[in-house]
Amino acid sequence: MSDCLRVCPFSYYNTYTAMKVLSIGSSDIDLFVSPEDTSSYIQNENTISFSLGDKIPIKMDATTLGGNGANVSVGLKRLGLDSSFYTFLGKDVLSRQIVEALNHEKIEIIEGNVQLETTALSIIFNFKADRIIFSHHDVMPHEIDGSKLQPFQAFYLTSIGKDWVSAYRTVVDFVHSNSIALAFSPGSPQLADLQDVVFEAIACSKILFVNKDEGERLLDKKGESAKDIKELLQKLSGFGPLIVSVTDGKNGSYAMMDNVCYMLPSFDESAVSIDKTGAGDSYASAFFAAHLLELDVKTSMLWGALNANSVMKQIGAQKGLLAKHEIEEALSLRPDFTVEML
Repeated sequence: MSDCLRVCPFSYYNTYTAMKVLSIGSSDIDLFVSPEDTSSYIQNENTISFSLGDKIPIKMDATTLGGNGANVSVGLKRLGLDSSFYTFLGKDVLSRQIVEALNHEKIEIIEGNVQLETTALSIIFNFKADRIIFSHHDVMPHEIDGSKLQPFQAFYLTSIGKDWVSAYRTVVDFVHSNSIALAFSPGSPQLADLQDVVFEAIACSKILFVNKDEGERLLDKKGESAKDIKELLQKLSGFGPLIVSVTDGKNGSYAMMDNVCYMLPSFDESAVSIDKTGAGDSYASAFFAAHLLELDVKTSMLWGALNANSVMKQIGAQKGLLAKHEIEEALSLRPDFTVEML
């Protein structure tokens, strides 16, 4: 058990909606586009190619609120938690759209002290089998005011844009000094530059959320590898979190707690996903909500899988996010969908 878990006892609440949960991370606008026809590009197994100078007719499928932190804060709110969001906004019109979308969800916004020059933007180019994401984030210090973290009993820490180390340090130090249940999902900037503070955040996390590739990158940074998913879970658990959650696309999801490994197959392997954006965030938000409700790991995995399945049937990361009663109803219709010990 990590030092942080020893010094930070976690309090539980009989009424989980009384717990104030803060998601910490970047927010952006997601612009979804797709080609009007398949003759404008060549798609191979792992590549898409265009010709320079081509004019590619596209469809504007949707413009939505996005970003890992925003997705999780909305997911938690839809499931009934008192969800707030600490994020970093820009000076342009896109940030006003972000604020409007969060206000519509009735999520409290806690804005970083430094205002970005431009709002983060992701252009998601959807093709038949997968997608390509073009992503923009301002490069500037992302500082977090520790005094603004005081009212909360649980954190979800995720991707923060470039120059993020100081923000992570503030959160880790706060968790060390207070009784905070931390769920952690490192984002692309963190995985691209695995600083020590990332592993400190893992060590003081109650739950670590990664996909299989991300988990393998964490091991590789420490000079380790795993021959199979069970060893991956065991080695990630050795970094300190109480619970490790690993998703693996159509192969399903896995978790480990108290040296017990669990496996859940894909909810519907034959289903065609309309859009995979936000699938990991939706899984994590439902898993974390179930955990805060004091449900067991197996039930948390089921909640996560159902939420992710719903999100992938819609365009955008948030339109398909489920309410608590919708997850419970979906579970009642699929008694055969069960978690197995690995």
